[in-house]
Amino acid sequence: MKQQYNTIDILKFFASIGVVAIHVAPISEEHKILCGGISFLISFCVPLFFIMSSFLFFRNITPPDSQCCLPNVKTPEEKLYHFVQRISILYFVWMGIQIVLTPVRCADWFNWNFPLKVIFGTTFGGSWFYAALVISVSIAFFFRKKHKALFTISIISYLIFVLGKCGIPLFCNIYDWYGENLTSMFLSWPYALLWVFTGFCLSSQHGLKETVGISLLLALILVPLNLIYGNCISWVLRYVCVTAIAILCCRYNCSLNLPYKWLRKTSTLVFMIHFYFVYLLPEQGFLFGFISVKFLEVLSLSILMSSVIIEMAKTNKMKFLKYLY
Repeated sequence: MKQQYNTIDILKFFASIGVVAIHVAPISEEHKILCGGISFLISFCVPLFFIMSSFLFFRNITPPDSQCCLPNVKTPEEKLYHFVQRISILYFVWMGIQIVLTPVRCADWFNWNFPLKVIFGTTFGGSWFYAALVISVSIAFFFRKKHKALFTISIISYLIFVLGKCGIPLFCNIYDWYGENLTSMFLSWPYALLWVFTGFCLSSQHGLKETVGISLLLALILVPLNLIYGNCISWVLRYVCVTAIAILCCRYNCSLNLPYKWLRKTSTLVFMIHFYFVYLLPEQGFLFGFISVKFLEVLSLSILMSSVIIEMAKTNKMKFLKYLY
């Protein structure tokens, strides 16, 4: 029987709410300290999606010993193919929806660098996540038996991103070149790979030890640089906090009677649907001068639309809607 990770389903649902908050500020900018704290917290959300997706994939390709000799168990390579296929279907289904709904906005996609945008960059809202996930999981899969090499590649790609973003010479040039020719590194696999590697580590017995080692190495490199360039230390804190949350969710399985399947499906749908409401809805001010009305509207409508799609997908005539999540 397939193991259920109920706490991960809960985490992904709240992370999807955080993604909405990334694109629609939930709190008035007048509350600067609170806005800064919320901004730091919601920056955990996409990394958590990467870690959880990676964790679930690598747990799935290493079944318990009792299942290893069963005739119908897929090989790791078959499971990777299925994973890439499933993510690719999600990607191109949502791309098709974007083209149908906003053809003018999509007109500039189709030129000579369109394949590069699909693989390394971004086309529609949220598309970069799927591309970065497929690339990063594939890299982790092919290097999974060469642990030191995978560790090195993951750390280097993350450091190039962080040091480039912090404006450190040479790294800054690499960061700018990537952004000018492909897309921001923040929206591509160089940022995603370390999070995917962390999910891979957590899927094994020695995951805690490895993530502590990564945290110490990042601190050893970035904390001294923070004294010169500033802002470097926040990327160490982000890694430590995100990984701590992921470890708790991977090791503790919630036993409350909650609609876990609904939470799992809704997290994917909210992640994608909210972009349309962000574009369509105007700014509405703040409730009690504090909470963004637009944020509440976007979140409510995204969850409502997700629930409608999930219910419609249960009918025979609308089963195709399952390809949206």
